Amino acid sequence: MALQVQNDPAPDGRTRVFITASEAYPAFEDAVLDAEDEVFAGFRIFDLSTPLVGSRARAVGQDWFDLLLHTVSRGVRVRLILSDFDPVVAEALHASTWRTLRLAAALREVAPAGAVFETHAALHPARLAWPVRLALWPRVQKMLEARIRELDAMPDAARVNLLRDRPGLLAHLVRQKNSHRPRRLRLPELVPVTHHQKVAVIDGRRVYCGGLDLNARRYDDWNHDRPAEETWHDVQLLRDDPETAAATRAHLIDFVAVTHRAADPPPGPPVVLRTLSSRAPGTPRLFSPQTVLSELEEAILDGIASARDLIYLETQFMRDRLIARALASAARARPGLRLFLVLPGAPEDVAFFGSRRADARFGEYLQARAVRKLRRAFGARTFIGAPAQRRPARSRGRDTLHGAPLIYVHAKVCLFDDDRGLISSANLNGRSLRWDTEFGVPLRGAAEVAATRRRLLQHWLGEGESGPLLEGESCVAAWRELAGKNAARAPEHRRGLLVPYPSGPGLRLGRDLPVVPDEMV
Repeated sequence: MALQVQNDPAPDGRTRVFITASEAYPAFEDAVLDAEDEVFAGFRIFDLSTPLVGSRARAVGQDWFDLLLHTVSRGVRVRLILSDFDPVVAEALHASTWRTLRLAAALREVAPAGAVFETHAALHPARLAWPVRLALWPRVQKMLEARIRELDAMPDAARVNLLRDRPGLLAHLVRQKNSHRPRRLRLPELVPVTHHQKVAVIDGRRVYCGGLDLNARRYDDWNHDRPAEETWHDVQLLRDDPETAAATRAHLIDFVAVTHRAADPPPGPPVVLRTLSSRAPGTPRLFSPQTVLSELEEAILDGIASARDLIYLETQFMRDRLIARALASAARARPGLRLFLVLPGAPEDVAFFGSRRADARFGEYLQARAVRKLRRAFGARTFIGAPAQRRPARSRGRDTLHGAPLIYVHAKVCLFDDDRGLISSANLNGRSLRWDTEFGVPLRGAAEVAATRRRLLQHWLGEGESGPLLEGESCVAAWRELAGKNAARAPEHRRGLLVPYPSGPGLRLGRDLPVVPDEMV
C-alpha cells in the first residue's frame, strides 16, 4: 500500500509515504519492533493506550504500552519528549500529556531492571506579555470558577482522578474545605506557542515524520466511512537515511534548550526542515515569541518561486498572508502555473464543536481572505477542493459538505512541479511557519514528488481508477469539472471524494482581530 521510491542508486535513499494512519501506524510499529539500539521521539500527542494495528505488533500486545514495554525489555533505549500545554486554556491537552507521563511511570515499574524509558513534558517558555495576561486575568478567573463548579459536582474519587492528570490546573486552585477557589494573586500562564512536531528517529538511521500524532482519534483509513468527527486524513513519511536521522536526532536533543535561549539550533543540513522560536528576550512584544528558524516557510516560498507548472498542496489551514500573496504573485507572473489545494471543509473546532470563539472566527477570516485571493489570481487554473463522504448527511451543520459528512483533512504536504516537495507537521499558517516547533523532510527528486502526488490523487479518486484526474498536467481542470458534478449529485452517486471547497460559511463567520497577530491562529 505504501509508496516506496528508490530516489537514487544509494541504498540509503528509500522513502515511504503513508496516507492515513491505517498505513502509517503499522509502519511505525514495525520500525519500533525492528529497533536495535534507540527510539527517540518528539510528539504533540503520544497516547500509550493507542491500540496496535499491525499483525506483528499485535503479536506482542494490545496497545503502545505493551509495544514499548516489549521494546525496552529487549534492551532498546526509548526517549520520548511530549508537548505540554497551557493548563487552563488547553486543559484537555495538558491532561493528555500528563496521563501519558503517568502511564510511562507505570511502564517503568513493570519493566526489567536496567530498561531505559525516558519521558519528558516540554512546555514552550514563551508567554503573553504581562499586560495582556493582566487584561485577560478576569476572563481566566471566570473560566476557573466555572471549572470549580464542575469539579464540586463530581464524586470525590472522580475529582481526585481528574486532577491527578492536571498538575498545571491544580496550581491555579486553592483547596478550601471540600471545594476549591481560584488562586487570586496568580497571573495565568497563557502559553501562546506549542511543540507541534510529530517525529521519531530509530537507531540513527530511520526517520518517521509528518502530520500524525499517536492516539485513537487520528486513526482512519482510505474509506473514511466513519462519523465525520472521527475521520482523519493525514500523511506521514518514513525514510531510511543516516544523514537525515543524524540531523533529526540533533534537533530532538537541542530543541527544548533552543526555545529557552540556552543553546543555538544545531546546523540543519537541507535533509531536514524546521520551525523554532524562543521566548522573547525582554522585548516589548505583547503576544509573540522570537522566531529562531523558519526553514519550512523558506522552503515553501522557494518552492512557490520555482514552480512553473503545478503546485499541489494539502493543509489543515491556509491562513498565512505571506504564502497567499506569494502564490497570487506567482499566478500573475506565470500564466501556465496551476494550483491544486485540498482543505478540510471547516476547522475541527467549528465543524464538530460549533465554536464561535474569537480565535475560531479570526482563523476563518484569514482563510476566507486567502482563498478569495487565490481564486482571483489563478481563476480557472486553480482547483480548491474539500473531501466529503459518499453518503447522505443527517445534519446540515458545518460538519457537512454538499449534503454529505465531511472528511477532516490534517495533512501537511507541499509539492512543486516534479522538482520539489516536503512532508511536515506544519500548516500554512503563521503559527506553524514562525512560532510553533515544527519538523519536516523534503522529498528528493522527480520520482518521489510525482509518485507522492499521483498516490494522493489516487486516494481522492479511489483505488483502481485511472485517467487525467491522476496526471499532473491535467488534474486541475479534470478535478474542477468532476468536483462540480459531484456537488450536484447525491453523495452516493459521486465519483471520488472531492467537492468544491465552500468559502461562504467562513466569510460569514470570520471576523478580523486587528490587534492580534495572525500567528495566534
